[in-house]
Amino acid sequence: MARRSYTLQIHIAGIFFIVVSLLSLLLIVLSYQNSKALNQQLASERTQQNAERIKLSFEKLTSPVITAMDALASSDFSHNLYASNDTQWLSTVNAILERNPDVLAVYVGFPNESSAFIRSTKPAFMKTQFDAPESSHIMVDVNSSVGQQIRTHYDQNLDRIQMSSDLIKYKPTLRPWYKAAPDDGSIYVTDPYFYHFIQRMGITLTRQLPVIDGVLAADITLDSLEKFLYSLVDTEQTQLMLVDDNKRVFAHSGFLPGASAEVNQATYLEAMAASPFNHLVKNTDWTEANSTVVHDGESWSINLVRINFGGERGLWLAKAVPERLMIQSAIDARNNQIIISAFGLLIGTVMVLWASRLIATPLKALVEETRKIRRFDFSSVDTPESNIVEIKALSGSIKVMSETIQNFLRTLHRVSNSSNFDSLMGDITSHCQQVSEANVVMLWTHSEEKDQKLRVTARYPQDDTSFDIDLQRLLDASPERAETLHQHKFLSFSPSLNDHESQLLPESIKHVWLVPLYSRTQACIGYVFMGFDHCKGNEQAEKLEFIRQFLGFASLIKESWGLVAAQKHLFKSFVELMASAIDTKSPYTGGHCQRVPELTFMLADAVSQDKERFPDFTLDDQSREALYFAAWLHDCGKVTTPEYVVDKATKLETIYNRIHEIRTRFEVLKRDVEISYWKKRLAGENTSELDAWLAAEQKALDEEFSFVAMCNQGGEFMDASNIERLQKIASRTWMRTIDDSTGYLGKKKRVAKVKPAHCRWKSKC
Repeated sequence: MARRSYTLQIHIAGIFFIVVSLLSLLLIVLSYQNSKALNQQLASERTQQNAERIKLSFEKLTSPVITAMDALASSDFSHNLYASNDTQWLSTVNAILERNPDVLAVYVGFPNESSAFIRSTKPAFMKTQFDAPESSHIMVDVNSSVGQQIRTHYDQNLDRIQMSSDLIKYKPTLRPWYKAAPDDGSIYVTDPYFYHFIQRMGITLTRQLPVIDGVLAADITLDSLEKFLYSLVDTEQTQLMLVDDNKRVFAHSGFLPGASAEVNQATYLEAMAASPFNHLVKNTDWTEANSTVVHDGESWSINLVRINFGGERGLWLAKAVPERLMIQSAIDARNNQIIISAFGLLIGTVMVLWASRLIATPLKALVEETRKIRRFDFSSVDTPESNIVEIKALSGSIKVMSETIQNFLRTLHRVSNSSNFDSLMGDITSHCQQVSEANVVMLWTHSEEKDQKLRVTARYPQDDTSFDIDLQRLLDASPERAETLHQHKFLSFSPSLNDHESQLLPESIKHVWLVPLYSRTQACIGYVFMGFDHCKGNEQAEKLEFIRQFLGFASLIKESWGLVAAQKHLFKSFVELMASAIDTKSPYTGGHCQRVPELTFMLADAVSQDKERFPDFTLDDQSREALYFAAWLHDCGKVTTPEYVVDKATKLETIYNRIHEIRTRFEVLKRDVEISYWKKRLAGENTSELDAWLAAEQKALDEEFSFVAMCNQGGEFMDASNIERLQKIASRTWMRTIDDSTGYLGKKKRVAKVKPAHCRWKSKC
């Protein structure tokens, strides 16, 4: 009695149903998730509210100062550099500082680099920073445009207690607060930044003066903002901080080091890296979000909210709360559910293990067989039997796949070891016959000529030429078949009676598969014909898609061979063009580059045929191609050689024959001799002796020039005596009176008067 088989779907569905049913009755996960999400939402809303409160506190801090600055900008205080020491205006600014303790300084700057500062020295850190007297309440700095500073200290009653003078290099027009003032007279609030000289966080309010050119500004610390941040802490372990886009810390709830001379932004970043905000230090792209991080083994809920102060300026409010304090009730419910879930998972695991064993055993055997296929060991592939329908079908597919891959690899091996296009097509045709079991296989490809006629590239059986098929006639006889192929479709048909009577197909062919071959540009490059003398079976039909995919490999081979042939032809034409250009450049060679390849192959063919003297020398197609290019390119260096070197007629010739320069030098020497002759005549020396001396010198110079001109003619060697004589001629000198650097690019022209100098032939003059 045959064993009953069950589908894999039934097995998996049954296991899934049992496990999910048990877990769905025991686990209530949604309650925990909803409780946790609700608590997180409340925390996020609380953080948003805190951000709004901080923004209102910031506006409360800056609004009075903005009003006061508008009044000061329109008053005489901003028009007079020395109004800062005026009792009336000093009391006005002092009132602003008293009512706004966070305002540290009010100051003005003018385009002529003069400026005036009124600073509050009431805080202890300001007295320490500026070394102010103990009773100092207000400090006024008046900086003139010439760099002189007059510093005056006033007590609580605004009585002058100390005055000093110094020189400074302070230029207000170069400061950021001066440049940031808007042209429309509005007040610009800078991004919060760190005052290094007082170790405090603060902002600067700046605006242009309405009547005269200048800028009025005020510095405000954020100490009150940090104190306000402490009031927003709702639990002992809650951590709050304000940071900007550059990760600079402006205020925190005490979990970071306090501001001091030893504390800077690097200290804050190091402390943040050791806190729950460590992921903010690593992340550069901040967005408003709620997240959960693990710090020191504990989960923390992180809320990040943006506080905008207008435009793109603003701060980030970051809040960290231990998750256990926020979702304690949800955690208790979750723990109870975990205990219940553990029992359910234990029961479900036992059932899954029992059911999976039924599936795993045959699958393990199939895995081992696939490993053999992976190792390309096709000889010992043996698939297992199974009661599961899907596994049984999988075993059969693996076996067929093993056989198909084995045959395909054999064909690829033959293809990779072949360097002949017709041989490659023959291997592909043979493989198509093996897979399809067709009786006749023919492969047509388009020729490389302009007419692009179809020609039979390969056939099976290879030696059977008893019949031939005219594919073009076959397609012309049936427009429907031609249209099917034109639409890139596979053509499968049984020959009609007319096909046999018209001798378009042999009578032995009962069924035909016709597959078009297309290139990557969708151009038809050939056809594959598979003829059967019987009706095809189901197994053959199943291999049809594989055959079509495999023939795509044949299309690629055909296209690649065409591209390689075109590339070789292009390179050959380029090489011949270059050689022709070289011959044209040097007409004296008389077509030398075109004659060398002919002579080279005459010699190479003679050597290849002479097996008596050169038995080991053979000239195959690859060697002939390499020798062909080498012969055509043997003179390619002449492309970069100047024409006056290729066609050099004399030794001194470059762009022109430099013998004319030598002739000029000899003419100069002859005139120097003649000048010396007349000077000696003027000095009263013997005339006859001078005439003989002049004639001898001029004759010697003429003979020396004739000798140099003779040496300039062609010839590879010179006698030692001629070389010695040429060196002796080169030792002659003449008088130079013009600067030898004049006319040379890149050399500085001399200013001093040029002194006469003797120049030799080989000198640079």
